[in-house]
Amino acid sequence: MDEEKNEKSRSGDNRSAAGRRMRVAGAVYIALAVCVVTVMVLSVYSVSVTVPEEIDVTLPEMSNPHFELPKENIREESQGVPVSHEQSGVTAESPDGTPAEPLYYKPVKGKTLKGYRMTSLVYSATLKDYRTHSGVDIAGKIGDKVVCYCDGVVKSVRNDPFMGVTVEVEHEYGLVSVYQNLASELPSGIKAGAAVKGGSVIGAIGETAVAESADEAHLHFELILDGKQIDAEKELARIK
Repeated sequence: MDEEKNEKSRSGDNRSAAGRRMRVAGAVYIALAVCVVTVMVLSVYSVSVTVPEEIDVTLPEMSNPHFELPKENIREESQGVPVSHEQSGVTAESPDGTPAEPLYYKPVKGKTLKGYRMTSLVYSATLKDYRTHSGVDIAGKIGDKVVCYCDGVVKSVRNDPFMGVTVEVEHEYGLVSVYQNLASELPSGIKAGAAVKGGSVIGAIGETAVAESADEAHLHFELILDGKQIDAEKELARIK
């Protein structure tokens, strides 16, 4: 009896295992069938929505607008403007159209009595002491003509309490020339704002500088560049 029961039990287990294997195999077959159907559907869809290989994205041609200013609105470049920013005709040009090199003149042709000394001291016969000297004293006679160092515009005319009648001329490039100890009477055209040519007469040697009255007759001449004193004695030595 026990053997018969055991035999039936083993037979039932075998049938259960076989049933499970059949169910698993069925599930696998169903999954494969679903995959095949999905691949077929996607293939059909991709064929129906195929994008063309070339797409024309050419933009239509557009012409650029052209503007032309009226000729009356075009101004020619100024042919030289003096320091005062007013046309005076004192600036020349070379034949090729470039600005000509300025011409320089010695204000007075005479010996140097006292030179430019800003780093050492020189003796003042008038003040009886040693001091610096910001210009150059050029000997001459009372009444000798004094000419302009270079083309420019008269910046000021004044009577300095120590250096007497003084004329300042403003040139290009920030340069100013100063003429002192001039005679009281100046040429009629020498006044602030007047254009002057290099080599033209702007005054005469006088005896109006009380601070240098003990020295022989002379012109006190200075050069100022960008607001600072420069060696006028050295610059005059360059002029032949």
